[in-house]
Amino acid sequence: MTEDEFWDITPRAFFNAVEGHQAERQMELEVMRLQTARIMECWSTKNTTIDPKKLWKYPWESEKKQQINLEKQIHRAKRIAEKMERIEKRGNIEEI
Repeated sequence: MTEDEFWDITPRAFFNAVEGHQAERQMELEVMRLQTARIMECWSTKNTTIDPKKLWKYPWESEKKQQINLEKQIHRAKRIAEKMERIEKRGNIEEI
C-alpha cells in the first residue's frame, strides 16, 4: 500500500484489510499445525491419531483472549476515528 493509498482509505476499509490479512495468516498457521500432526502420525505407533489442537494452541482459540482483543480493537478504532475527525476539522495531518 502506498502512502497516498493509506491516506485515501477509510478507517473501515483499513481495518477490513488488516482483518483479512490476519485471517489469511491464521489459515496458514492452522495448515502448518495440521501438517505437523500428520507427519508425526507417520512416525508414531500404529493406529495412533494426533489431534492438531493438542500440539499447540493459538491465541485466537481462547475465548477470553478473543474478547479482550475485540475490546482493544474497538477502543483503538474509536481513538482513530476521533483523531480523524479532529484532523478533518483542522485540515492538519501533522497531528497523527
